[in-house]
Amino acid sequence: MIQRVHPISEFVSRFGTILTVVFALALVVSVTPPPIHATAIATGSISVTNLTISPVSGTVVYGSPWTAESFAQAQNSLCGCDSQFNSSVGGTAQADAMVMFAQGHALTDAVGLTLSGSEAVNISGAGVMAANALGQSTLFNTTFSITGGTGTVDVTFSALLNMSQFLFTDPSGLFAMDETSFQLSLDGQTVLFMDLANQIGSNATLSDGFSGPLSNSLTLNFNQDYTLYGVAEDDPSGYDTPEPPAGSMVVLGAALIAAQRVFVTLRG
Repeated sequence: MIQRVHPISEFVSRFGTILTVVFALALVVSVTPPPIHATAIATGSISVTNLTISPVSGTVVYGSPWTAESFAQAQNSLCGCDSQFNSSVGGTAQADAMVMFAQGHALTDAVGLTLSGSEAVNISGAGVMAANALGQSTLFNTTFSITGGTGTVDVTFSALLNMSQFLFTDPSGLFAMDETSFQLSLDGQTVLFMDLANQIGSNATLSDGFSGPLSNSLTLNFNQDYTLYGVAEDDPSGYDTPEPPAGSMVVLGAALIAAQRVFVTLRG
């Protein structure tokens, strides 16, 4: 019995067309960007109001007006960067910054003694992307004292604080994080402090916040100059990285299987 050998021409006619089509499909799917669904969201806000200094006796005297400073910044991994800084002695300072996927805002009032900031990072359908934002609100007074007595006096420092955070990632979102904080210091010594820091990984959601008064008492000397410094800050960031297109892997796998079958047939 004579075994029939498949000539090259017959191989091409039987399998060449199929193999060409399969490889062409694999190439098209693999090089064509697929619809990307990757999301990482991080938003935060802070508001500080009703900042007061209350001695048990005597009077608070300011040697100079309060100074308001605001700084905002936004960045992304596309080399986008925007920042703004403003200050005012005895007035209001506002700063805003924005790039694709991130924005920052800060507002400081030296008259009403309020600090605030609101920031957002919202990465959606952008491929591999990272972004972050910052809002910083600062109040300081270079000189104040308690008059109307001698010796020492107990002084209460208080403020009303509102903080909120929201974090979200889908399965292709790598992480989202935010840190929101407030600190009031007297000559470098912390008087009031609150910090809220959270981070999530992929495919997660988190909401957090704080609302209420902060209060603390210190014993100060009458007729001594002190310096107060307060800062409120919010700093969200996010990162996403979509998976490679599954469709191209399937078609490429089919092409490889087809090639293997052609090779086996040719050998036979």
